[in-house]
Amino acid sequence: MGVSNILEFKDKALLEKAKKQEIWYFILDPQTGCPYVHDGMTDLFASQAILEKTIKGDKIRYQKRMIVKEYSPKNRTATFGMGIFAYFYYLGLEKIKVFYDDAFGVLNRADFLPPRDYSALEPAKVPVENPSLRLLLNEFLGEARWEKQYEGKLEYLQKKEKELFDAIKSARFLVPMKLSEEDPDEMAFAKAANNGKNYLPLFTDWLEMGKGYEKGEWKGAVVTVTEALEIAGEDELVINFTCEAMVVTKDVLKRTGVIDG
Repeated sequence: MGVSNILEFKDKALLEKAKKQEIWYFILDPQTGCPYVHDGMTDLFASQAILEKTIKGDKIRYQKRMIVKEYSPKNRTATFGMGIFAYFYYLGLEKIKVFYDDAFGVLNRADFLPPRDYSALEPAKVPVENPSLRLLLNEFLGEARWEKQYEGKLEYLQKKEKELFDAIKSARFLVPMKLSEEDPDEMAFAKAANNGKNYLPLFTDWLEMGKGYEKGEWKGAVVTVTEALEIAGEDELVINFTCEAMVVTKDVLKRTGVIDG
């Protein structure tokens, strides 16, 4: 059996094993509130003991303070009521490194749950989802908010910032809003407040908006970041205050080329 065939056989065997696994452990990055990302992927562990052993044995990759979460089909609180691979879809986590006592390897999330197909829907009816943007948020903020300095960090952040704001420029967001009872043509948009400042809350998907606003009580206006600035007026924007909580100012949008200076 050739080397490539051996690798393919091992990957297939690992995938079949992982498909039967019901309980998983993963790590949250406190800097983002999302599963920890490294090298464009996230990790799943078959037991907490394997997780702790892996972290202890790799002091370079796992230097941050981290929070351990347990997932099972009967306990989905860590994934907000969703199956773990559906949850990872929203976060753009398409490469997953799985760890067992006797094996580890990188698998595709799509091998567990196929990507959603909206090709039959009209563009206006496609749900607001931004998985690639969420991955960029996680990667950028995870490093930017980490106090550790290391060689190449600035270059990495500059690269990720450009990718992130290129994605923000073309993204569709949700803004919570209510229709006026007096005038159905009038809309009242939500405001988020922190330390005496008001922000217009933007959400990358319904999952995040649902954490802060009841769906039956609030509707979601679909906007671009430019339209959001018009609604916000003098207020700043905050993306996913229920998770990543990234504040976006006009100055930053100008500097990154999202809007004209």
